[in-house]
Amino acid sequence: RLFKELEELMPYNARLISVRLPQIDSTNRVLLDMSVGAATAGPVLDLLKRLEASPRFGPVSVYTVVPPSQTEPLLRYRIMVNYAQKL
Repeated sequence: RLFKELEELMPYNARLISVRLPQIDSTNRVLLDMSVGAATAGPVLDLLKRLEASPRFGPVSVYTVVPPSQTEPLLRYRIMVNYAQKL
């Protein structure tokens, strides 16, 4: 279900690189730690706006931005976002 909802919000030119094991806080909110990438910042910023506007997700925190390298051609963002999945 999570991946289907992410797929609906993901711009065509952005990629989900990884999703770490979700964390559950003391109020039973699910927190997702994800890495997303794109050739430029625009698609990732579009994704952040879509996540924040979605009723299933919430505010997004960007933790790191890694520039492209010889082995990884994408600009990579590590983000955390609340996911409104009922437990």
